[in-house]
Amino acid sequence: MTKCLKSWLAPFAVEAPELMVGDVRTDSREVKPGDVFVATKGVAQDGIQFIDNAIVAGAVAVLLDADAEVTGKDVPLIAIEQLASQLPELLRAFYPKNGLELLGITGTNGKTTISQLVAQLGEAVAQKVAVVGTLGAGPLDELVEMNNTTPGLANNHRLLSQFAANGIDRVAMEVSSQGLHQGRVSGLGFSQAIFSNLTQDHLDYHGDMASYGEAKKALFEQNPQAKAIINIDDATGLAWYRQWQADNSGRMVIAVGGYDASFAEQPHVMFDEVCFASDGLQFKLKSSWGEAHMCCPLYGRFNLYNIVSALAVYLCEGIAIEQLVSAVANIVAVPGRMERFGNDKVVAIVDYAHTPDALSQALQAASAHVSGKLWCIFGCGGDRDSGKRPLMGEAAAQYADKVVITNDNPRNESPQHIAEQILAGIALTDKATIVLDRQQAIRTTLDNAATGDIVLIAGKGHETYQIFGDEVIAYDERRFVRQYFAHQSEELAS
Repeated sequence: MTKCLKSWLAPFAVEAPELMVGDVRTDSREVKPGDVFVATKGVAQDGIQFIDNAIVAGAVAVLLDADAEVTGKDVPLIAIEQLASQLPELLRAFYPKNGLELLGITGTNGKTTISQLVAQLGEAVAQKVAVVGTLGAGPLDELVEMNNTTPGLANNHRLLSQFAANGIDRVAMEVSSQGLHQGRVSGLGFSQAIFSNLTQDHLDYHGDMASYGEAKKALFEQNPQAKAIINIDDATGLAWYRQWQADNSGRMVIAVGGYDASFAEQPHVMFDEVCFASDGLQFKLKSSWGEAHMCCPLYGRFNLYNIVSALAVYLCEGIAIEQLVSAVANIVAVPGRMERFGNDKVVAIVDYAHTPDALSQALQAASAHVSGKLWCIFGCGGDRDSGKRPLMGEAAAQYADKVVITNDNPRNESPQHIAEQILAGIALTDKATIVLDRQQAIRTTLDNAATGDIVLIAGKGHETYQIFGDEVIAYDERRFVRQYFAHQSEELAS
């Protein structure tokens, strides 16, 4: 893509030469020959410091604040009043999005799952959906890895413009609190926004829960035209919902959560009559757009919130509920997020949980579906927070019948020492075993599991490596578990 610099800036009453330029960059490390570099002030650094780097990399022009004292460069220096505040509109003008529907998803947990469910449901209603988030950017079968959950502002505008040019109808974007605070989504123009929940996280950045919550609320305040899909079973979500209902702003707010008749007269998408089956979730969907019995191959009560949030995206736009029933039945778990493998005898769940709270949540979710024993295989990383190790052991012992402690990126620490620190948090040590070789731990546990048992394998999730010392070793846990059950099937067939 190339644009005329003069034509691009003319609507902003900015004089510029007749010069064809490539992309707009706010990070000098990303500049390519022919690009424009925008020297804005960031959270920690001033872009003026990197003008020379950008020019060396090939920048053919630099935008800077009108009060910046910079001269003597070999490329045009274009002064713009209040550059930072005008940048979102400048980027909107440079990167057209051609009616692309943009959904923003914020909250502590669930963003990745919700975005991927929205993409999967899109196929059922003949929409081409891309995601932007933790696992990458693009359609689900073409994901490209990124450095941040929420990319920088210029990168976001560029990415969405590329999606629109490639025929994408909708983008489901994970919007982190840091991304909101740092202005990475300013001016994108969200048509829908989801709030999943608020629990303690990122307080090293925000300072306290109130500031953390306000950072997430900015997604809705900056996009008053967006339809707001709000988890009203979360205290913060309920407070926002009541505020927006009371201020008569005209915003459409859709309540999602467990069924509550007091919301029946307002737009809502809720679950009721839940059954936790061995093969997933069954529930009755109740909404302002109709009711339906739903079956879904995901585990855990928390996934009910993810499902109804994703369904609300389409129902509030008039998509018939009947189109979505079969799509929900065929949902595939997000890689490494309560991802289910197994056979008629035993189920294995691979999950990314690697904190005490996440492990507790995953085990509680699995326990609702188990008819036999619940096993837990996990470890803790080396050269990281050692204080959480006994807490992880305590969480595992509280909810699992059997605990197997193993390796999870021991790095430069003694694997045995890490395992013993985990074991210190388990009061009844006879329910715990240490098997440091992770593949052996998984294979032995699955061999010993009885019919109706569930084995939660926590910590690695979608990761494809193990770290021993300074060596990164290829290790794909999902593939290993899949191969285990494939081998079991072959043995039964023979």
